[in-house]
Amino acid sequence: MRFYKAVVVLGLAIVAGCSGGGGEEDSYSLVPVEGKLTLDGKPLEGASITFNASQGNNPPTDGGDVTGADGTFSAKYRNRSGLAPGTYKITVHQPKAALPGKPAPPDLDPFMMSLAIDAANKKKGPRKTAAIDQPWIYSEIDRTPLSHQVSVGGDVDLVFDLKSTLK
Repeated sequence: MRFYKAVVVLGLAIVAGCSGGGGEEDSYSLVPVEGKLTLDGKPLEGASITFNASQGNNPPTDGGDVTGADGTFSAKYRNRSGLAPGTYKITVHQPKAALPGKPAPPDLDPFMMSLAIDAANKKKGPRKTAAIDQPWIYSEIDRTPLSHQVSVGGDVDLVFDLKSTLK
């Protein structure tokens, strides 16, 4: 009888452990990361901003957003508002950007498109952009000058002013 009780208790423990929902990443404590993205002092609308977690971040919560008409963004990690505190390299893809040599599919989410562009850039190297006829340094994780340390309390007044002349 004791054996059967142990099996039942063990079975219930396994079922309870497996029914937790989304897993460990759903339990990460996220803090707000919000701000404004400008190009030469003017709001940059429709740009994808990505916060790429540094290797030391635990947990590594890469995330981002697409800027609004006034250049504002509110970073998200897996459809949850905020990021985990830590160090991030920041990449930015210009509005209406497309994979090198191919037009952007009209129904693809702009933030997901920026992730696809990151992957393509790693394979093909620098690319020219439609809005500025030069390699867009901000879209390359190895060259971007942008980085930020997200504080434990979050950051809601960030301003990143990109320069069109930066190569």
